[in-house]
Amino acid sequence: MTFGFKQSANESFLLMVSVKSSMETLSQPHCSVTSHAFVQTTVSGIDLLRKNPCSTRAVSELPPRFLRHSDEHTVVGISAVLHAMNRFEDQTRSFESWGALAAPRHPGRLMAAQTLCSVRTKGVSGVSTQVIPQCLLHGMSSAVSVGLGMHGPNFGIGGGPDALQEGLTIAVGFLHTRIVPGIWMIFTQWDQEPVLSAEDGSPLSDSSICGLAMAIEPAGTQPARIRMSIDRSACSWNDQTKGPHARADHALRDLSQALDSIANGELARWSLSSGWGASLHVESLNSLSSREAA
Repeated sequence: MTFGFKQSANESFLLMVSVKSSMETLSQPHCSVTSHAFVQTTVSGIDLLRKNPCSTRAVSELPPRFLRHSDEHTVVGISAVLHAMNRFEDQTRSFESWGALAAPRHPGRLMAAQTLCSVRTKGVSGVSTQVIPQCLLHGMSSAVSVGLGMHGPNFGIGGGPDALQEGLTIAVGFLHTRIVPGIWMIFTQWDQEPVLSAEDGSPLSDSSICGLAMAIEPAGTQPARIRMSIDRSACSWNDQTKGPHARADHALRDLSQALDSIANGELARWSLSSGWGASLHVESLNSLSSREAA
């Protein structure tokens, strides 16, 4: 896993040690999902979403033109966070002390490719100074933190095909460090990356990009219908012999649909296997209570 982090190197190292330690000492770490939202748009719809990331007034508002240089993943991710904020019954809630974790799948590639085309036709003068910070793995989490006024830690996770599994695993362990009262966990991915023109880098296909934001809090601290947990009974952190796990391109959409179904009482449990032996479970607290009572 790869991390980007805005604090000092020592603080980053200590935080990661704390997360790993909490994961190793807990047999089945768990937390509550208190809100979530899924957002989808296309290449042609990005500019509209960039100007108006949330159609209804959100708990937190972005500064004007805040997303004008942002990568497509960041635009969709922040939009999902704003919509998830709107789903809280208590619209006076403050997220100032929350952390922001982002696990985009292949972020920055579109902007990087377009920049290379621009260099070829315009030279270095055609390269924006925003390219590097906006394309970095931690660009989305930083934008969420800065734009929405959060002061907890923020960092990017993964960035590759297994970003969903890696993000969920770190999110659950991160909460058990008790550093923050809650975190925003954001996932984004293209359904299929846009095909670009070899001449000027303009998109030739109107591909879809989606984002899922989840408000995650320690179990029992807030009213919730959904619990997320990690079953590491078959997991060994020191086992380096396991090969890569089969990657599900539609897992992010499946998770979003499962969260909706569980919240509506239509589904009891949804699971996702990781590549390192653990299983990630999202389940109804009502169903869980019934099983435990039985």
